[in-house]
Amino acid sequence: MFADSYRPRTVTEKVTEAELIVQGVATLDGLPLAATEHPVERSCSIVVLQTLWPTNQPVTNTIVVRHYAWTKWPDTWWNYNSQTGVYFVSRR
Repeated sequence: MFADSYRPRTVTEKVTEAELIVQGVATLDGLPLAATEHPVERSCSIVVLQTLWPTNQPVTNTIVVRHYAWTKWPDTWWNYNSQTGVYFVSRR
């Protein structure tokens, strides 16, 4: 099924692929998201509170990444609305 191919990665996969790990507050730009047939691309802004790894990275205030969202997925997979957490950032 199409939705299963976009499943969340495991913690091990996230750590292995991460180029930057931060604690921050993420917000998905473009909410509310109307129901769609397929996932749609949005921007997700992460306000960085702390860089966790690598610790020698220059300080940055905000990271903006492309993010796919689909209302058929559970909200926790895509609905980052002022969601505080740990974010694993990679170029993939």
